[in-house]
Amino acid sequence: MKLKSEKVKKLIKEKGMNQTEFAQKMSVSKQSLNGWLSGERHPKMASVNKMAEILGTQVVEITSDFEDIAIDPDQWQKKAEKILL
Repeated sequence: MKLKSEKVKKLIKEKGMNQTEFAQKMSVSKQSLNGWLSGERHPKMASVNKMAEILGTQVVEITSDFEDIAIDPDQWQKKAEKILL
């Protein structure tokens, strides 16, 4: 999933952590976290879920995979199925 990296960085700071501490809480290397935040790599759904939990937010707030979808529930469902399956 593609992250909203600036939003994630802001939430990390708001939680009083630096990126190294956040990577440790995520149980990933700082290199992996940097790849996600730079957009060079995309984390798996399990990592995004854990990230949202640690940051006290929802997945849709820190990912951009759903932002181009109108409120139409059918479009949302199709996009969600494509991403999750």
